[in-house]
Amino acid sequence: MSWSEKCGGGWVPVLRDRQTQNYNFANSLGEGVFHYTERNKGFLVYGLGEKAGNMERTGRSFTMKSLDPMGYDAESSDPLYKHWPFYITGKR
Repeated sequence: MSWSEKCGGGWVPVLRDRQTQNYNFANSLGEGVFHYTERNKGFLVYGLGEKAGNMERTGRSFTMKSLDPMGYDAESSDPLYKHWPFYITGKR
């Protein structure tokens, strides 16, 4: 799947699924729900819903569970309350 936006007189690609293993069908990538998209170098990642800490999350990995981690630190811990996670990517 791919997403584009109309810009001027043409369409500009915005985001697309990774070419291989983009969804976790029949638990082929492990147990749980997975979705992978292509990202280019220089893209920033923002979001993940109602979280504490810096909104820019490029280069970090997160586990989506509705749990509060012990010893929570807004700058270095996994964010809190991941009930409706989303993210936005864009070029620097």
